[in-house]
Amino acid sequence: MDLVRRAASIDYEDELFGLDGQFYPGLDGDLWSVPPMQALAEGAMDGIDLMIGYTNYEAGVWLMALPDLDKADPAWTAARFGFLSAKTQAEAVAAYAEFFPHETNGVQGMHLVSDVGFALPTTWFAEAAAARGSKVWMYRLDYEVNATLRAMHAADLPFFFARPHSTAAAELIGPTTPQNAEIRSRLCSEMAGALISFVREGTPAWPEYNHAGGQTRIFGPESHLASHARRAQNLLGQNPSVPVYRPECREGIAMYHGPLAKLDDPIRFGAEFTAPDGKVRWMMPGDTS
Repeated sequence: MDLVRRAASIDYEDELFGLDGQFYPGLDGDLWSVPPMQALAEGAMDGIDLMIGYTNYEAGVWLMALPDLDKADPAWTAARFGFLSAKTQAEAVAAYAEFFPHETNGVQGMHLVSDVGFALPTTWFAEAAAARGSKVWMYRLDYEVNATLRAMHAADLPFFFARPHSTAAAELIGPTTPQNAEIRSRLCSEMAGALISFVREGTPAWPEYNHAGGQTRIFGPESHLASHARRAQNLLGQNPSVPVYRPECREGIAMYHGPLAKLDDPIRFGAEFTAPDGKVRWMMPGDTS
């Protein structure tokens, strides 16, 4: 009971940005001894294939707890992370106003949260794994739960696990209706089929991902294959005005290796499979939790 009382005393709003949950994992020296990017660089992923991705509006899920978050000043939002310098915060806010000119300021901040917290670390991990020789397949879910939550964090799970019309799915992405039944069934077939193919055959049946080609499977109203489908107009490693997003930039790397590395943890999760061909494969859904 003491643990419950102590957990209940933590400021909920700050916790959403600082840890994103009361049971957020940490480096304990036992189960997790090094950050994921360091482990990858030391060969932990060598010989392991990877299917990895994210949703197109990850931060949307936080609106369930903070319904006014998409109305917040993006400068305030950028400052919540705690590891971005004042200069980088200002550059990021300006960049997202340019990347999403037709969105409100608050929604621009939501895209910033989605990228810094999910899309960019996912992409960096995928590129680093591919560079070390792993076969990597990238996806992005564009299916929108509704006009507010959009393609939120974890919205891919009901489709990957072939339960888009279940009671549990309804609690997460809303109930199946005559208007969305067809697309949900199709996405279920596409996404669960890709996962099963990856486990059984070693490929989800779209081209492998690497930094040069950036081949990404988009699951949505019109599923298709895209090249460098990173949000914000391919800003990662391409836009020198936003240095924190460049993998070679010291501040960007510090997100993963520095003392304030709060972004390592989401990319630790996944499911490891031994396929019929004997190879070990690793699948990390965009939900990463």
